[in-house]
Amino acid sequence: MNELHPTTKVARRQALNKISVSVPKAKSTAVEGTADRVSLSATSKAQASQKPAIAGSEIRRDLVNKFKLVLEKGDYEVKADEIADKMVQKIREEKNLSII
Repeated sequence: MNELHPTTKVARRQALNKISVSVPKAKSTAVEGTADRVSLSATSKAQASQKPAIAGSEIRRDLVNKFKLVLEKGDYEVKADEIADKMVQKIREEKNLSII
């Protein structure tokens, strides 16, 4: 029931391509020729200069360097079967979520 036939997909895509969206232009209160400015406080500048945390975890430099070397040498192998398995797994998970 959730599947669309190829002809339906093509017709739908063509219909979407024909739709034109016009967004009304917002009225500007600024004088033309002036630029917006942003200034940061000293505290903000100090925080920005400190080592940034990436989603609460540290960068694993050993792995980053390992993969840089592998890529530079050209020894990286794409495991197509594993990628395909993951894609199928994700599609199944999405279908299960849409049923719930």
